[in-house]
Amino acid sequence: MNRPYTNYKTPITNPNDFFGRKKLLQDLVKSPFNVWILLGNRFIGKSSVLQALKWKFFEDKQAFPVLVDLQLSQPTSPENFRYIMANGLEKAISQWRQNHNNDTALSFPQSNPLWETLSRNIRNLGRRFIPGNVTVSTSNLLPIKVTYGPNQEKQLDEKNFEQLVSDRLADLRQFGFAGICFLLDGLEVIVKEEWANKTFWYLRGLKSDERFTAAMGLVLSGFKNLKNYQEEVSSPLRNIADIQWLEVLDSDSAKELIDYRKTEEKIQLSYREGTAIQKWAGNHPYLLQQVLNALRDAEIENSDEEIEILIKRVIRQQQDILSSWWNSFSETEQQVYKILSEEEKTSISLLQEQLNLSENAIIDAVEVLKGTGVIYQLNTVQEYEIGAKLFQQWVKQNQE
Repeated sequence: MNRPYTNYKTPITNPNDFFGRKKLLQDLVKSPFNVWILLGNRFIGKSSVLQALKWKFFEDKQAFPVLVDLQLSQPTSPENFRYIMANGLEKAISQWRQNHNNDTALSFPQSNPLWETLSRNIRNLGRRFIPGNVTVSTSNLLPIKVTYGPNQEKQLDEKNFEQLVSDRLADLRQFGFAGICFLLDGLEVIVKEEWANKTFWYLRGLKSDERFTAAMGLVLSGFKNLKNYQEEVSSPLRNIADIQWLEVLDSDSAKELIDYRKTEEKIQLSYREGTAIQKWAGNHPYLLQQVLNALRDAEIENSDEEIEILIKRVIRQQQDILSSWWNSFSETEQQVYKILSEEEKTSISLLQEQLNLSENAIIDAVEVLKGTGVIYQLNTVQEYEIGAKLFQQWVKQNQE
């Protein structure tokens, strides 16, 4: 069956298909010009959250959102990183203009050419450039200078990047936006680079610049590599950032997702089966979608398989994903998970006694497991229980 988002494996791009995260989105929208770090493992929904945040920002019309996929663009240097951010800003403005080109209430400054001029010249001439400079005027102010690096990568120095952002802030303020928020998805791709700390210091410097302090926000997403890097080098961004771990959906949001797909795809689903899906998937957004896929496929095939049989099929189909989660865990994290798997519920203090580790080490481990979506935190601060039974079953079959 042809389903959107490559069988619900890629980020959500339609607001109707996004569920949950209401409190997180509210907090981010209330403080759009802060620095936020969103952490979570693969498929927990970081990219979809950033997409949803973009929609919310447009509704609120305080911060103009600029979503940049760093895993796709793969920056190669601080200068190339700045170019990618600038290009993302210009593309976002261009798209917003196109979406509003029939709105007579908006009059865009045609006398102020946008980045499309520069991009067009780059496309036309780029392959013929040797390392050097190309200068194109993008505003009524000074021209913007793009540098070509040794490998033809496009670069912007600090002065030209800041000039461009300042120009765009002035333009956007004409239309009611108070500033810009860069949503940088997959920032952990740069932490292994030798120039990473230089880039983080630069971003920190921007937040201290009076031109941008109250007019530019940053939302950075990643997982353990970003978290560990920020801690090990005492990153200047970490010192001013609000750090949020993404977890599974709350029970009500998971039910809403199930009911939505049940209605949209006319899935025959009893109350008992709906409850079983939540148990097996542990309200993990990706696993919920995959179990629903299997259930719908079984209906199309006129199969009468019980939910438990379908779960075995999902485990086989998701072998690579489940394995990647497990392999991303440290030895301590794996030990903590196995204890939770055996006991179903435990606390930080009990885990300390069983593993003879510090409280901080245990807290770090459970954060990663929560951020993968395989355990829950209970109402009490330091108690946890096992999450997705599907993943628990896979671990028993493959790691014991």
